[in-house]
Parts: sequence; C-alpha cells; structure tokens
Amino acid sequence: MKNLMIVCALLVSAISMQAVPFAGLWKPEPFVNKTTEVKPVKSKAVVEPVVVIEEDFSLFTAGTEDLPDAASITTNNYFVKNEYTHEPNWIGYNVHQAGGACALLKYTHELYGQGYGHISTPERELYGEVTVTFRARRVKTNPTRGKLWLALCDNTFGVLESTTFELTTQWQEFSWTTNEATFNDKNIMQFTPQEGEILIDDIKLVRTRNIIPPTIANNPINNSPTEFVASWE
Repeated sequence: MKNLMIVCALLVSAISMQAVPFAGLWKPEPFVNKTTEVKPVKSKAVVEPVVVIEEDFSLFTAGTEDLPDAASITTNNYFVKNEYTHEPNWIGYNVHQAGGACALLKYTHELYGQGYGHISTPERELYGEVTVTFRARRVKTNPTRGKLWLALCDNTFGVLESTTFELTTQWQEFSWTTNEATFNDKNIMQFTPQEGEILIDDIKLVRTRNIIPPTIANNPINNSPTEFVASWE
C-alpha cells in the first residue's frame, strides 16, 4: 500500500510538471495587429479660424490685365521665383505677371504639346476645414470661354478633392471649402485653367483646425506570457 501511494504521488508530480511551462523556455509570440482603421475625429474644443496663406500678387508689376507680360516667372523645377511673392515656395508653371494679378496662359511644350499654366500655394498642413477665396476672370482676348479647375492635392500623393468655376470677362469672387487634406505638411491648392487663359488674384486660405489626427499604435513590448507594454504616437 505504501509503495502504491509513492507511485501515485510520483505520477501526480509528473503530470503537474508537464502542465506548468518552464519560464526559461517562453518566447514572445509575434505581434499581429488586428485593430481596425482608426479614423480622425472632430474636435469638441472651440477652434478659431486662422489665415494660413494670403497673396495679392502686388509684386507682379510687369504687364497689364489686358496684356500680360510675355515672360514666364517660373523656374525649371516648377517653382514661382521667390522675389515675386510675399511668401516663398509657390509652385507653378508658365505663370505670368499681369499688372498686379497672376496670368495663367497657354503654352506649347516640346514633349507634351499645348497646355495652360498653373499655380499652387506653398506646401502646408491643411487638415481640418479650409476655405479658399480668390478673384478670377478670363483674359479679354479670349472672351467666349473660360473655366478654372481648383484642386486640393497632397503633393506626394495627388488630387484629394476638386471643383470647377465658370469665368466671365469680369472679375468675380469665389469661395470653396474642403476638409479632405491629409495629415502632413505637403498639402497644396492648385489653380489650373481648363478652357481659355485666365487671370487670378487675392488668394486666401483660412484654416479651422477642427479635426484631430488619429493616433498610431506601436508594436507592443512583451514582458511575460501575461504582460505587455502598449504605446502610441
């Protein structure tokens, strides 16, 4: 009977040892992120609108509205020369002075054929609600047709949202609001004629930062089979 009890005790001990893993052999499991996409949320705080870009093209002194200057003031790498704008790093191609306004004229490229010039605001953080206002009209030498395409773009990704405006030979004020900017500092507003040469002036961007960017979850650090450290950016 005594021997039987000893054998039973040894069996119980062996079973218990198999059920408890040896701590020295434990390895953390690879992390698999099974979370769903985290989307930005509206801020509940009162956020005041801020003017982030404003340009009146008063340094575009050559030429006139009826006869824009013949020389483009853009560089080979698609920037407007900094001495013509109140803030540097405006982007564009075939941009012309028109006596205090900006003229976007037709051109012929040796590789791409005919097109129209364009101008874009400097790169910025624009997430939240952004309202762009400006004045525009057709060049009077092209009195029958004129359309402007305005696009919010991520300059590393492409077009995020766009709209078009019908123009006449008279100056008109336009406004457009969007909240589709990406969460980086590479967002721009691009102005491009679609039909006919145009003049543009008094561009202003007003931003209300009423969207909170989503957080980014880092991979957790496993400390033990039952403990890990989580962190976010």
